[in-house]
Amino acid sequence: MTTATKSVRQSPLKVDPATDKLISQGAHFLGLTKKDLVAEAVRVYLEQRREDLRSG
Repeated sequence: MTTATKSVRQSPLKVDPATDKLISQGAHFLGLTKKDLVAEAVRVYLEQRREDLRSG
């Protein structure tokens, strides 16, 4: 099996019900999947906190 054909293991992300509701609503109104919304939000958050991460 080549690297391109290997399936990547996905892990469930557990969040509290209020956060799940926000994710669901945000994804719905932005026309994204919950998975895509969370992935983009994490990328943006870490980009904004890049200096904090470097100094930590």
